Amino acid sequence: MKKNLLYFILLCFIAFSCRTRPYEELLSNSISRAKSFTCSSRSYITIDTKNIRAMEMKALYQQLSRVKYIALSPDELVGNIDKVIIRENRIYVLDASITEKIFIYDTLGHVVNIISGKGKGPGEYAALGDMSFDDCTNELLVSDQLMLSMLHFSADGKYLKTEKRFEGIYFEMFRGNTIHQLPYSQYQFVETIGDSIKRKMFPYTPLQKRAPISRALFFNHNNDLLLKPVLSDTVYQILNDTAYQVKYVFKQQKSIWNKYDQPVGLQEFLLLINNSNYTYTKPPICETEQYLFFSMVEAKEGQSVVSTFFYSNADRITYALNFEDMDFNDWLPYPIDVHGNQFVGFIEPEMIDNIKEHMDKAPPLRNKELHQIIANAPKFTNHILVLYEFKNKRK
Repeated sequence: MKKNLLYFILLCFIAFSCRTRPYEELLSNSISRAKSFTCSSRSYITIDTKNIRAMEMKALYQQLSRVKYIALSPDELVGNIDKVIIRENRIYVLDASITEKIFIYDTLGHVVNIISGKGKGPGEYAALGDMSFDDCTNELLVSDQLMLSMLHFSADGKYLKTEKRFEGIYFEMFRGNTIHQLPYSQYQFVETIGDSIKRKMFPYTPLQKRAPISRALFFNHNNDLLLKPVLSDTVYQILNDTAYQVKYVFKQQKSIWNKYDQPVGLQEFLLLINNSNYTYTKPPICETEQYLFFSMVEAKEGQSVVSTFFYSNADRITYALNFEDMDFNDWLPYPIDVHGNQFVGFIEPEMIDNIKEHMDKAPPLRNKELHQIIANAPKFTNHILVLYEFKNKRK
């Protein structure tokens, strides 16, 4: 967490503090002239976090229909997994915070290519930002936060071209257009074509202007683009290049979003959580056809903790997951993405090393595939991707 926070602060400083005043004025004017997205009135799902059931990890694990482990090649180590994209027979892993590289693997975890060009030449970037896959062109797009440009690569990581583009801190390609997430601007999200701002969404409220920013754009199992404004109780779905709809609303006992129109400082924010029992839901939001993972920050014994929840669309029940006294055999990583109806998470090298160290004194792992991967892992190993899917329920 500390590494991610330091990386975010540094990235913001590099990417935005050096921009000139004329650029900021141009950005402000462009956003002011842009049209707003419209909200389509459709039904949505309310998730009541006050009416929940406890679920042990063992019970959750027993609902799995399948789980797949992919050991990433240790030939070159990933420092931190910031994002994962899976397209056909390729896996793209973004490590923007430590190695500043994008690793491309096949479905067996073998390295296909590594995008690692630091610099200002063709195919190089000064400050690696985000990545997204453009299904319209079958290209991987990579943002350079410092040079305000977008690098195009083939599906196998071959450099194609660089274009000057408008840049947010995070972005996703959606049906030929680009949706950017902006840090501390007038609006939280804008839609662009090239370097032109086409439409805007969700102006920053006084509460949001001082809140830390994390990735808020996610694709679900249908490749629908979901977004969750910072500290908001609502998850939205982008319908097309002009409209969005409400998808989920999280109902909480004392939501911090009730203070959306108030400029709350960091110290007051922490007191509201730890002393006054306010809560808020946070990304990532991972949705498959019948299930949803989300997390909520709340106070326990006067300290802020992140609680994990699992929502079943079939029976409309929200489960609070209990990790206490959990056996590793029943453990599943919190997902950072989905691939079809599979949730995508990972096991970090530190955990792999710890399990391997105690293998001689412990019974074999229940999952033979995972046991073999960990037993054969080298001293300096890489992450293990975990793809897992749950049994379908009749609605």
